[in-house]
Amino acid sequence: MRYFAVIIFCLYTIGVQGQIKNLHVADSLFSAFNYSAAASLYTRLQWGYDSVAVFRRLARCYNKLGDYQSESRTLLRIPADSLTHNDMRQLYYAHSYTQDSMAMETWGRRILQQYPYDADIITSVAADLMQKNKIDSARQLTMRYLETDTTNLNVWRQYAYSCYLLGDYAEAQRSYLKLYRKGWKGLEVSFILGVCYGEMNDANNAYDHLVRANQIKNGRDILILKLLAKNCMKIGMPKESAEYMEQAIELSVPDSLTLFGMYNDLAEAYFYLHDYEHAISAFQKASKCQPTKAITYYNIAQMYSGLKDPVGMANYYKLFLKHSSSLKDTEDNREMIEKAKAFVKNKNKR
Repeated sequence: MRYFAVIIFCLYTIGVQGQIKNLHVADSLFSAFNYSAAASLYTRLQWGYDSVAVFRRLARCYNKLGDYQSESRTLLRIPADSLTHNDMRQLYYAHSYTQDSMAMETWGRRILQQYPYDADIITSVAADLMQKNKIDSARQLTMRYLETDTTNLNVWRQYAYSCYLLGDYAEAQRSYLKLYRKGWKGLEVSFILGVCYGEMNDANNAYDHLVRANQIKNGRDILILKLLAKNCMKIGMPKESAEYMEQAIELSVPDSLTLFGMYNDLAEAYFYLHDYEHAISAFQKASKCQPTKAITYYNIAQMYSGLKDPVGMANYYKLFLKHSSSLKDTEDNREMIEKAKAFVKNKNKR
């Protein structure tokens, strides 16, 4: 009996040694960035002598492969009482990548119950709460953290943004100014400081920060331009105010070329449906975007032909001929011009 026990022990030892060897091979594959091969080997080892360690390694492979759903499923195979802080963080971020908001909230709460000073999770949970319009909850969460640690600027940013969204411009200004002095001079900080100073009737500081925001946006943001115009008037700069407002108005005007193409495509769709009335309406809107585009008037005349309306055809052929000088001298264009002239001439004889 003792002899058989020794044999079983030896076989077990050989098996364990083999698993350890394969585990080292899988680790080497992972270190060499061959995540797919490493994952295949870890999968074969997951029922071995240390399955929890293998689950963690396998989850890391899935993370590197971007298979976050498999990553979270693998981590959930670890017994609940064996989940570490890092395991829970990995679960939280896996769910964030798949945009599973409910699972994110569940794991975020669980992490913060056990590790209330995990600033990365505080930052992420606060941002998620604000996306769900739970702005006051985000403010309370970040405020509690800042009561014990005022050095984490990522948490300060979420706190500052929640204050801004709640309309507490004085507190938002104070918080964003802290970030600004620490070198945070990007669009969000510059723009919100400009808004806050403006709301607090400090037009000079509002102007300074909005100028920076406008530079970052290359003068292509209507709201920033309008706010600059408003604050320029307050500090006695009417000429600059007018210039900013003119830029805002110019941006507000739709891109005529883009709209022309969209209306033209819409008209063609209606034409293929034999819905000539809607096609005419779309072509007419296109003509307002590009009023000298001769071919549009020709197309409208063709739609009136479909409606058997010779008066409409004649009117739009005349408009086509009026602008036909802009057409290239091609056989197709000459043919269209001759067709339009003949129709108008024949209509005038009647």
